[in-house]
Amino acid sequence: MKHSTRFCLLFFAFLIGIPLIGYAQEPPKVITDDYILKETKSKRLVIERAPERSPAAPAQPTQRDANAEERNWNERLKAAQERLRELNRRADEAELQINNLKNFLYSAEPRSSSEHKTTINRISELTVDLRALRAEAVRAEAQVNAVLDEGAARGFRVLKLSPVTRTGRPNTDYYQDRYNELNQELSDLRAREAVLQLRVNDISRRILINSGTGDEFYNNSLRDDKYASTDELENVRLRTADLNRKLEELREQARAVGVKLN
Repeated sequence: MKHSTRFCLLFFAFLIGIPLIGYAQEPPKVITDDYILKETKSKRLVIERAPERSPAAPAQPTQRDANAEERNWNERLKAAQERLRELNRRADEAELQINNLKNFLYSAEPRSSSEHKTTINRISELTVDLRALRAEAVRAEAQVNAVLDEGAARGFRVLKLSPVTRTGRPNTDYYQDRYNELNQELSDLRAREAVLQLRVNDISRRILINSGTGDEFYNNSLRDDKYASTDELENVRLRTADLNRKLEELREQARAVGVKLN
């Protein structure tokens, strides 16, 4: 019985020991870089990394773009300045008409009652138009200044024609355009001078009429208006003289290079 039990124990020990002996004899696997590469290729595990992209730099404007923007700015400035001149021109014309009608109204020239009433109504209509034109001119002047400020901030230059062409010959367009520009400015100043002179005359007449009323507050207000108009009139006359000088200089320059102005 004892021998039988001992034999069973030895048999079970033998069965358990066989795998342990095999495990002990099998060398451990060493994971190397070559092993990883081999296993990766065999299993077709390819990992692709997307190329890194640097943020795109903003496109820099070319010289052609800059020149086009400067030309566009010059065109907008020219249009804004011309609109301002046109509004002031129309306002001066309206004021001239008003003053002429007032002179006719206050003159001793005989007229019918219907003509008298028509003149008064026309003065009222022109006065409304004049106020609207002066207000619009103020807004137009603000627009001109805004365009000028934009150009100064962006470093734009006011483009002008050159006195000579690329081949070195006298530029007829330059002289003619400058001549027309100065003449137009001179014409506008003369109209402005006429307006201011009539305004000064009208204020003087009202001061004279009101002098016997004792209303010094109104008279002082009229005197202030007269002083302001007189100062502006003197300034316009100085500018007119300066423009005449510039026109004469331009004529001499044109004659010197053989350019005829008309």
